[in-house]
Amino acid sequence: MEVRVMKSVGWVPLSLALLLLGGIIIVYVWAVMREDVSAWIPYISEAGGHPPQSGVFGIFLFCGSSLGISTMTLRYFIVADITDRSSVVINVFNSLSFLVGLLSNVGMFIVAVYPVGFNYDEKSEEWKTQILLPHSIGAFMLFIVGVAYTLLQTIITYFMYPKHNGLPVFFIRLACGVLSLASLITSILFV
Repeated sequence: MEVRVMKSVGWVPLSLALLLLGGIIIVYVWAVMREDVSAWIPYISEAGGHPPQSGVFGIFLFCGSSLGISTMTLRYFIVADITDRSSVVINVFNSLSFLVGLLSNVGMFIVAVYPVGFNYDEKSEEWKTQILLPHSIGAFMLFIVGVAYTLLQTIITYFMYPKHNGLPVFFIRLACGVLSLASLITSILFV
């Protein structure tokens, strides 16, 4: 695959970001209007867990996960093509980040399938094992493994300097990775 051809696929990650952002906003506004959640910082799982918006949220997550898998596959092949697989370090990190990215997207599928906001008996063991546990595992895979993917991409970008990209690209990725990690830690501490 030529780099010239790969430059025309920039719409894939852009559509991923817009789809997920739009889906979250639509479901959040819908849940607040139906008074299923409070308008003040609800968990997105709660906003997307009540019918009928849970179905729409699930569709957005399925589509987003599919686009995420496409984005990560494209990134893997772009890095492999640009570097001609000449660097062992880049190859190892590229393969590892591809697997980590796929795992993160599988987590998004799991979160879509197991919504937790609906009025289940949250104290029952059945709810905890059949709904909450798979949802929590999927969320772990999505968020924690997703941050690992971001940091692995930052490392790849660093090793691709100066031959394939400039330092500003590395610093932008580093800032995104550090902000993602800080947000993850903050959300874990205050949950």
